[in-house]
Amino acid sequence: MSTIPNGDPNIKPNTIVEGWIYDTGYRGTLDILYGCLVVLVAAVWTVVHLNVPSQNDSDWRIFWRRLRWSLVSITAPDFLTLVAAAQWDCAQRSVKEMAKLPGAAEKWTLVHAFYANSGGFVLEAPDYNGPDGRFPISAESVHYLVSRGYMPLPSITKEEIWDKSKADVFAKGLALLQSAWIFMMAIARTAQGLPLTPIELFTLAFVISTVMSYFFWWRKPQNVGTPTKLWCETTMARVRADAGYSDDQPYEDTPMDFVEKPSRYWKRRDMFVDFDLESGRRKMESTVVELPRWDNASNTNDRISFSSQQPPSPAPSKTPSNFQTVVTWTQTPIKRIPDDAIMAVRLPTKMVGFLMIPSMIHCSIHLAGWNHHFPTETEKILWRIAVIILTVMSSVSVGAVRLLGIKGYKGRYNLLWVWVNGNADPRTKGIWDIVLSWSTFMLILARFYLIVEVCISLRKLPAEVFYDVDWVNWIPHI
Repeated sequence: MSTIPNGDPNIKPNTIVEGWIYDTGYRGTLDILYGCLVVLVAAVWTVVHLNVPSQNDSDWRIFWRRLRWSLVSITAPDFLTLVAAAQWDCAQRSVKEMAKLPGAAEKWTLVHAFYANSGGFVLEAPDYNGPDGRFPISAESVHYLVSRGYMPLPSITKEEIWDKSKADVFAKGLALLQSAWIFMMAIARTAQGLPLTPIELFTLAFVISTVMSYFFWWRKPQNVGTPTKLWCETTMARVRADAGYSDDQPYEDTPMDFVEKPSRYWKRRDMFVDFDLESGRRKMESTVVELPRWDNASNTNDRISFSSQQPPSPAPSKTPSNFQTVVTWTQTPIKRIPDDAIMAVRLPTKMVGFLMIPSMIHCSIHLAGWNHHFPTETEKILWRIAVIILTVMSSVSVGAVRLLGIKGYKGRYNLLWVWVNGNADPRTKGIWDIVLSWSTFMLILARFYLIVEVCISLRKLPAEVFYDVDWVNWIPHI
C-alpha cells in the first residue's frame, strides 16, 4: 500500500502529471530533486581524493582541479573507480615490497604508501634543494633510495600523516548514510509498486560506483596541504650515475624517472603532457656571444650545450662572423605528482572481475528505466539507445584494453582517449586507437544524454511517482 496524496485533485492514479508539483501532503518535485542532489553533491565532493598540491598552486587552481575531477566522477564514475583501484593496488604492492626490508614492515603502512604516491614526500638533495630544487617522489622511489642506503626510511608515523589529512570522516559517513537511505527508499517503492523517476535511477547508479571508490580510497589521506620534506645525503647525480644514467641525460618529470616511469603503462597524449603542471619547467635560453672566427665546421656543436629531454635546435650555420648564438636548455622537476600518474596496469584478474560487478549493476539500474514513462516517445527511444551504448561500449572498451595489454600489443590504443599506452611503436598503425576513440566518444555522448534526460523528464511524470511510501505497513513493527 502507498500513501495516496489528497492535496491536489489532478494527481490521480494512472494519470500523467505535467509541470511543477508542490508538496501539499505528498512528495513534490522539489522533494525528488532535493533528495537526489543532496546525495550526488555529498558523494561527489567527498569521494574525490586528489594528490598533494604544489606549493605554488593557488586556492583557485586547486578548486578548479577538484571541480574537474568531480565532473569526471559524474560523467565517468566507472573510470574514477578504476583510478582508485589502481592506486589501491599500487599501494598494496608498495607495502609488500617495503616489508622485505629490515625493520620496515611496522613503519610502512598502506597510509604511507598512499601518502607517498600522492606526492606527500618531497625530496631534497645537495644538488636539488630549496623551493625550486625539491621534487615529489613516489613510494617506488622511496623504496629504491632506502633499499640502497641513500636515505633512511621516513620516520613520520601513520597517525601523523592522518593528522595532516583533512579527510572528513563525518562527511563521508553522512554521504554513505544518505546513499543508504535512497537505496532503502528505492527498494520500498519497488516493493509497493511505485515508480522511480529517471533522476532517482541515475542517482542510484552513481552511488554504486561511489561506494566502490570509497572502498579503495578509504586509507588515502585527503586534502593534504603541505608535503613532508625528505633529505638525501647523496646527490641525485650520484644516484643516477650508480643506476647507469649520466647527469646530463634528460628526464621528463623528476630525476627519479628511471625508477618511476617504467611502471607507468599509461601516459597522456602529447597535447596534454603539461596540462595542470608548472609551466616553463623546460626552458630554452639563448645568448649571443663573441667568439673567434673558425674555419672548421665541426667545432660548431662545441659552442652549444643542451640539458633537457627536448630535441636540440639545429646547429647555427657557419658564417664569417665573430658572433655566435649559444643555446642552453635548462630543466626543473615538477612540483606535484599528477592525479592521473598511477593508472590501471594489468590489474589482477580477480580485481578486474570485482570491478565489473558494480559496473554491471550501474548499467542494470539504467536498464530498469527501459519501460519508464518519458515525456515523449522519442525520449524513451533515445534513453534505450543511450543505455545500450553505455552497457555494450563499457564492456567492449574494458575488454579490448585488457586483452591488448595481456597480448602485449605494440600499436597505439587509448584509455578514454586522453591516455595512451606508453609502449606503442610509432611505426605500427593505431587502428585500435581509432576504434577506442570512437567508443569513448559514444560513451560520453550517451552519458551526457542521460544527464540531460534525467533533468528534463521531470516536466511530465506518472502520478504514482509523487505517492509516498507507506512506511508503517512496509517496515515490520510490533
